[in-house]
Amino acid sequence: MRFHIGPIPNTESSGLPPGQWTPLRYDCGPGIMQLFAWPIGGIAFVSVGWLWLHETQAMKHLGNNPTALLVGLIIALLAFIPIHELLHVFTHPDFGMSRKTVVGAWPSRLLFYAHYDGPRSRERLIVCIAAPFLMMTVAPLLIALLTGHASVIIAFVSTLNALASGADIFAVGTLLWQVPRGTNVFNQGWRTYWAARQ
Repeated sequence: MRFHIGPIPNTESSGLPPGQWTPLRYDCGPGIMQLFAWPIGGIAFVSVGWLWLHETQAMKHLGNNPTALLVGLIIALLAFIPIHELLHVFTHPDFGMSRKTVVGAWPSRLLFYAHYDGPRSRERLIVCIAAPFLMMTVAPLLIALLTGHASVIIAFVSTLNALASGADIFAVGTLLWQVPRGTNVFNQGWRTYWAARQ
């Protein structure tokens, strides 16, 4: 695993891996992606927040110690981005422990990312991108809805992560729309390519 400050670095290999690679028809850089990601994240934020407020008992568990609640919320706020990115990393080949995994931050764009410098199946990449949204937002909400047990801090993280997952939701939609089943996908910087499996 490598750490990087700035935009996603280009692949260390020279060019694309062997095979007939096709670029996405409608691929976009980080600026255009954020134009789509923030509205998508906003819709997810409002939808998930509404469900936590109206369909669970989270707000009835505020407790009698506002200081402890505030400290818990601050810790959750600081922890949710590393946890979000680690969930991406753990779905990489070798659980993200190889040199091909790059965890980075691009401060000027307020972006964090977990990049894999190698080809993956379309299905594995979709799971990798969706993992934080499913594990941090959807799963806690479903558990709360099914069991009736809810936590204010978990509701806060779940809702905040929905907002932060706008780019992930957009990326999954792009892959489902443009990339055929049974293919491999390769990311070179911000460009995405797909090819039939060898």
